[in-house]
Amino acid sequence: MRTLLTSAQMRSADQFTIANKPIASIDLMEKAARAFVQCFLRDEFDATKSVAIFCGKGNNGGDGLAIAHLLMANGYENIKVYIVNFSKKQSDDFTINLQRIDESRCKKVVINQPSDLKSLKADLVIDAILGSGLNKALTGDYEELVQFINKQHKKVYAVDVPTGFFLKENYLKCITA
Repeated sequence: MRTLLTSAQMRSADQFTIANKPIASIDLMEKAARAFVQCFLRDEFDATKSVAIFCGKGNNGGDGLAIAHLLMANGYENIKVYIVNFSKKQSDDFTINLQRIDESRCKKVVINQPSDLKSLKADLVIDAILGSGLNKALTGDYEELVQFINKQHKKVYAVDVPTGFFLKENYLKCITA
């Protein structure tokens, strides 16, 4: 049986682990990325598929960057990381993982606005844009980007939660559809 956690439960679990286990947040992020990749590889064992990983600049994006690095270590060579640069702020763990990506052979594209994307040439998409920290409805550039990704009709894997999914009305629409 699979259990879905709410955004608040996810944040609480992360905070509890960091406070009560001898683990730094960057190491917890790496551990979570390894778990994501393990599940991903069970579904997507064909390393010739191309993967687009959309990363916000918070910890969810840091997860996405760690996932990109781990997928490359598992034989995926056609990975492109899209840095969603819609905010000036970025988390410390995102910064650490961005440096790791910059030192690797992973392709990276910075998106300053949704119109920077004309097409998406990837077999699979990983959504690491906004995670459980989002506390309002998607608007503006984030909403436009999510709509663009959805219109591509690609299989999308979400890190933590799909971007914008936490909202009660979205959750109800999803489970009643």
